[in-house]
Amino acid sequence: MAAAKTGKAEFVRLLLDAGANAAIEFKRQTALEVVAGNGCLDCAKALVEGGADVNALNSSRQPPVHFAIKNGHGEVAEFLFAQGYTWPAPPPVAPRLATADPEKGEALFKKTCRKCHFSDSGSGRFTGPNLWDVVGRPRANVSGYKYSRALRGTGGHWTFENLNVFISDPARAIPGVEMAFEGVQDDAGRADIIAFLRTRSANPVPLP
Repeated sequence: MAAAKTGKAEFVRLLLDAGANAAIEFKRQTALEVVAGNGCLDCAKALVEGGADVNALNSSRQPPVHFAIKNGHGEVAEFLFAQGYTWPAPPPVAPRLATADPEKGEALFKKTCRKCHFSDSGSGRFTGPNLWDVVGRPRANVSGYKYSRALRGTGGHWTFENLNVFISDPARAIPGVEMAFEGVQDDAGRADIIAFLRTRSANPVPLP
């Protein structure tokens, strides 16, 4: 970890050759996450050759490529993608929305999202942007809010399905985003949240 943090690729290789565990996690970080964040491409290559998994998650469900993109290390990000970065996208949410419960979604929203997001008209923004009228609006468009480069680069709108994918695992769905949230992996709970967010509008988008 010390060699990874200081970007000493020769020492990373030396230690791996001597039996160091390329997949070790220390203080909530993996070595591959560290070198992705500091941009040491040679270190990343050594660790992957030594057995580090490009899809491994830290304790906050963030993959190494998330840190490479967040910190602007494009070469490292390209390498990690080329080495097989992928993630299992959640099933479509549309079939669940007809029976999703907005009241349960509101309770779950308050538990998991409310500490960073308002969802009322005219409330302004909190740590994250206001989610009033979020369903159907363009991504990264709340005036005055500083979005990550990763999210600004996605384009498109917050459709039901885009919200479903993003909420399920933010740092894996759009590596490099600023939102430090582990996501909602429960399919039914995620549908309930989206059903609630749909109601936070003067003109709710029709259900699919």
